Amino acid sequence: MFERQETWYFDAPAPKDLYESAWKSLSAAGFPLSQTSAYGFRGKSVSPTWGLHRLIEVNVLPWNQGATVRVDFRAAPTDEGLAVGVVGAIVFFPVAVVGGAISWDKYNNDWQETRNRLWNSLLQTPSARASNFAPPPPSPPPPATAPSPPPPAPSTPLPSAPGSSIQCPSCHAALPAGSKFCNLCGATVPAGT
Repeated sequence: MFERQETWYFDAPAPKDLYESAWKSLSAAGFPLSQTSAYGFRGKSVSPTWGLHRLIEVNVLPWNQGATVRVDFRAAPTDEGLAVGVVGAIVFFPVAVVGGAISWDKYNNDWQETRNRLWNSLLQTPSARASNFAPPPPSPPPPATAPSPPPPAPSTPLPSAPGSSIQCPSCHAALPAGSKFCNLCGATVPAGT
């Protein structure tokens, strides 16, 4: 499931005006809406292109002389989309992995389009003045997978320091003076080397 949440602050106008603008905007975007509180509503629609449930909840609350607008957005595959994804994962696992990344992009693009539509409609509300806190920065990109660590460097014999170490006769690694075995390759070091 994909989720985003943002809160926007407006110095003006009244919550009622912002609520009406948000309602009109999301209704025009294809969300069947239902009221949840005096200035709150939620909507659910299915994106025909991607087979996603798009769930949005908007709450407008008084703040100073204006209002805050809290937006919760969730997107998830429909039951049909899940069935296709499971079959794809079983039959085409590498393709399913790539498909998961593409789905995340689709969810994020859908969120950005919905967010921009709503933000622009709120700014066009008569006497709307967004405070310094809005709009919030764009949503972060998907988490990247950690790069695999580089392979270990091949061990190369270290030069021996004069008087403080000896050299392995097999791999030529530097060894502490008086060593009987090589710490690197395990070879026996003859006495007096």
